[in-house]
Amino acid sequence: MKGFNWSRILVIQLGDIGDVVWTMPTIKALHQVFPEAQISILVREAVEDLLDSEALLHRVFFVPSRGKGRKQIELIYLLRKERFDVAIDLRTGDRGGIMARLSGAPVRIAQVCSASSWLRNIMFTRLITPKVLEPRPLGASEQSLSIIRALGIEVVSYPLSLTVSRRAEESAELILMRLCPPAFTGRPFITVSPYSRWSYKEWKDEKWRDLLARLTDEFLFPVLVVGSPNERKRSEGLLRGLGGAVMNAVGETTLGTLAALLKKSSLHIGVDSAPPIIAGAVGTPTITLYGPSDWRDWAPVGDSHRVIHARMPCVPCRRKGCHDQEKSPCLEAIGVEEVIEVIREVALPLLPT
Repeated sequence: MKGFNWSRILVIQLGDIGDVVWTMPTIKALHQVFPEAQISILVREAVEDLLDSEALLHRVFFVPSRGKGRKQIELIYLLRKERFDVAIDLRTGDRGGIMARLSGAPVRIAQVCSASSWLRNIMFTRLITPKVLEPRPLGASEQSLSIIRALGIEVVSYPLSLTVSRRAEESAELILMRLCPPAFTGRPFITVSPYSRWSYKEWKDEKWRDLLARLTDEFLFPVLVVGSPNERKRSEGLLRGLGGAVMNAVGETTLGTLAALLKKSSLHIGVDSAPPIIAGAVGTPTITLYGPSDWRDWAPVGDSHRVIHARMPCVPCRRKGCHDQEKSPCLEAIGVEEVIEVIREVALPLLPT
């Protein structure tokens, strides 16, 4: 593109897993503008194998967790070896700025953030102010795309999407073969993610138990519950006594395999966390329960995706629970019957015959 002689681009996204998934439309937009450029991304270790099959990415670099000094040095060496023309940080934290500087890229770009430290800001050669669009676009991809547009680069908005690797699909098949009772083999199933990194985003266990029982008894759907390894013990207590039609895959997948399982499911139900975003990216309809977070930023967009939230004037407050007390009355106000009604609307065409 005229005025931008970029052949090696580093995109820095050190946010959570959902942030990384929402960055993929920006990767596609950059590729459209710079089709010959090698585009790499720097993410946190937690992303694991999620991006293994993204053909538009030249390389995926991982920032190791703090304290791994040797890996930090190796990462800096690998980044500098790529001889990037530009590093674009999509976040506002100090670590992204430091990694941009250490990458060796002569051009380093980020957005202005008054809350950022002076250390972060001096790491960049250009700080820009993204334009606020009206009406407000849905989905988090605009947060990244607005940075690119503020540079004077015309990019289009691409839908949320994620490529699932063949290896992940094979791993998902093995999990389903092992967990799924013979009576349910080959039938449509629902995936459920009841947990979040943040307790104030979680629905009560007793409501999940009621919902899971009704999914299997009333709708005749087998249900696969998914989550991270540190949620396994909680899930065992949650699912105890619910029967074989509710299967527990919590802690048994990498992120890549999780994406494959979500792709195979007919519907995903969850709270504000990574799985509903991944499910939307692989084309699976979603129902997501929201409390204080703003669904307009994070929920998958489109007719096949539904959001359930309390009809309260304070919602969304964007705080860590009511008055930042890690408790969310707005989320607790969502009843099981309200969720069931939405499931009836969404899942009716999927019901086993």
